[in-house]
Amino acid sequence: MTIPDDGSSVATNFKQMILGIPGINITGLCRNINELHQKLRTPGSLFDLAILFAGSHSDLEAFVSFQNLLEGFPLLLVLPERSDAVCLKGHQLHPRYISYVDSDFSDVVAVLGKMIDRQVVTHMAEETAGGEIPKESLFVTGKL
Repeated sequence: MTIPDDGSSVATNFKQMILGIPGINITGLCRNINELHQKLRTPGSLFDLAILFAGSHSDLEAFVSFQNLLEGFPLLLVLPERSDAVCLKGHQLHPRYISYVDSDFSDVVAVLGKMIDRQVVTHMAEETAGGEIPKESLFVTGKL
């Protein structure tokens, strides 16, 4: 999860809400867009889910610029505003869910909680069947 140390109440609220989700296991952490890009290009970087927090138009543009590296990963996307143009740009990433920086993030917490519950069931089934569980169970990134 990338949360800048700018003292922003939005950043603090987002971080507290995500970390307060029961069962969350954040094992992959990127502090900026460049770290995310590098992580995605590293062979063997497995994660089950990504939360992309586009706090600005430039963040969203950066995410879209390497969307091919994000293909196949379930995404939760937080957009900087509700305009049609920004929503269309965000949909290029094919997210499972979209929220906005002006929300209270309760929607993100609810969706993320359900996705985690489904992954736990899936991993239990894989483990029972002898499948291998990925090393990282959650990857959260973005920038406010």
